[in-house]
Amino acid sequence: MLNISRKDIKSDTFDNKKNALRSKITPGNNHNVFFTWELIPSKSSIISFSSGIEAVTGYSGKEINNLAKGIESLIVDDDCAKLKKEYNTFLKDPSTNRLIRDYGITCKDGSSKWIWEEIIADRTKTGKVKSLSGFAFDITPARLITGFITERGICQATEKDIKKTIRFAKSLGLKRAAFSNFLPLPGTEIYKNLIRSGEIKEEEINWEMLFHTDVPYSPSSISKKRLKNLQRRAYIEFNLRPEVLFNILKEIKTLEQVKFLFRRFISVFSG
Repeated sequence: MLNISRKDIKSDTFDNKKNALRSKITPGNNHNVFFTWELIPSKSSIISFSSGIEAVTGYSGKEINNLAKGIESLIVDDDCAKLKKEYNTFLKDPSTNRLIRDYGITCKDGSSKWIWEEIIADRTKTGKVKSLSGFAFDITPARLITGFITERGICQATEKDIKKTIRFAKSLGLKRAAFSNFLPLPGTEIYKNLIRSGEIKEEEINWEMLFHTDVPYSPSSISKKRLKNLQRRAYIEFNLRPEVLFNILKEIKTLEQVKFLFRRFISVFSG
């Protein structure tokens, strides 16, 4: 339900990129749910972590660096191989300086958390990595919300679940968030189940006009009209906060951007 999108910062200088990451660390943010790190591969394999690392993982930066495999020791086995491959490919690819990934970790107390991470590379003119900076965020609450809905079944999602997602999105300090309605797309297992149960009727859905702001289906506990109103509420509560609205207006540079925002407004608030 929550889709994060941010302006591409590929063309910025490395210092600007690091500052963009650090700008997320504001008084309004919760310092218990994120940490930053820096690494200069040519000088040392020791990663410099911010103090937030202990609040997120239970380990101090020194303790992590003393582990046999460093931060890799915390990453769950299911994610480890994929992350190593992506990371090594990123280091060797001079055409990119930005890597975004998410993965599970096991904390010092044995609990599990999900991390969203953005890595920025400073490269030489030949593409060799000089230094790396990272910003990592604990996204466990979002994963729990998604897992909770998935475990119970989307058909049992409640208005309380949706409001919880809206509150969570507002707490993250994001510049952008999109709130999409569930679409039972033809061919998916859940679509077949809903057809069999009679909860949706194929002939009543105009598939050619289907968009994520439409409401072809709603859980039994919420009417389609109420679900649409909750989506509108999400956009209003998130985007009409002064700091978010200011950033949106500040980034409008062309007529095409104005047209896009107008089309988005119509798709969300019409019907």
